[in-house]
Amino acid sequence: MKLEILTLCKAAVVEHGTLSILSALDRLNASSVPCVLPRCSVAIRLRFDRIESGEHDLKLHVVDADGKGVMNPLQAKLRVQHAEHHRNAAICLVIDVNQLSLPSFGEYSIDLAVDSLHVGSTPFHLAEAKPRS
Repeated sequence: MKLEILTLCKAAVVEHGTLSILSALDRLNASSVPCVLPRCSVAIRLRFDRIESGEHDLKLHVVDADGKGVMNPLQAKLRVQHAEHHRNAAICLVIDVNQLSLPSFGEYSIDLAVDSLHVGSTPFHLAEAKPRS
């Protein structure tokens, strides 16, 4: 299995197996904390080899710089099926997150595990917005 995409974004959608991402985010600005994102998404694309066909458990964590979770882990089950004569299959997922609360300025990370094995992380940063003069 190979992680191809893991990103925080404003929105994403999967249509007919195609993942479309709106505004991938790695830096957010806020005037105060806690900062609450009313709506955002995590876009994921995983590629599985034929030998990895079957059911898999996915777990997603959003953590601060100290590794402390800022929301409850999200869990899902994936069913991977391969088309005949295809060596691998790409699975695209969008996880919509409502009211993501970031308690302080600094680094955060989205951590992804499949079948209890860490497959990847992507960092993002919450920065204090500079007042406009």
